Amino acid sequence: MHFSPPICFLNTNDGHGILAVGNGASFTLHHGQDLQELDDFVAENKERYLFGYLSYSLHNHVFEGQENSLNLPLAHFWAPASVASIHHDEITMLQGTDKLYISSVFNQIKSGKALSLPHFKPRTTKEEYLKKIRKIKEYIQRGDIYETNFCMEYFVENYVLPCPASLYQLVNQSTQAPFSALLHLPEITL
Repeated sequence: MHFSPPICFLNTNDGHGILAVGNGASFTLHHGQDLQELDDFVAENKERYLFGYLSYSLHNHVFEGQENSLNLPLAHFWAPASVASIHHDEITMLQGTDKLYISSVFNQIKSGKALSLPHFKPRTTKEEYLKKIRKIKEYIQRGDIYETNFCMEYFVENYVLPCPASLYQLVNQSTQAPFSALLHLPEITL
């Protein structure tokens, strides 16, 4: 990837998308910080587009649950220098003026090269997974819950991703989801 973070590409996979690039004001929420600091950042930048994420671990932070096993920030938002709307390769600037750089980043995202990945390992054993499924079934049968989204984490150790855009393209083409996103920050790529 020949562009520098931060970037965020929101893709509807029907020819439409939003691309945000370039440094601007940013805020990262870590464990121990008050959510009011995030609210203050949003209020200070209310006239600008903001991009970023709220991690699942933020729920645990608010309700004093389990720790974040990945040690990721709870949230990160930034006000990019440039934001563009993309409609079938036609770029319309929404914020900022660097259309040439936006176009360059967009073309690099689209042309991510094929990627070969190592084997991903589950963080939960099959036995632990089945035990949790049985417990979820009990909750449903008792009426404690009626719906859940139980996910399983897979990981790769000691692997340096050569190009985040290539991984994004691989996953996006495999899933064919109606919405996808690539968030490439200095410390993390989602």
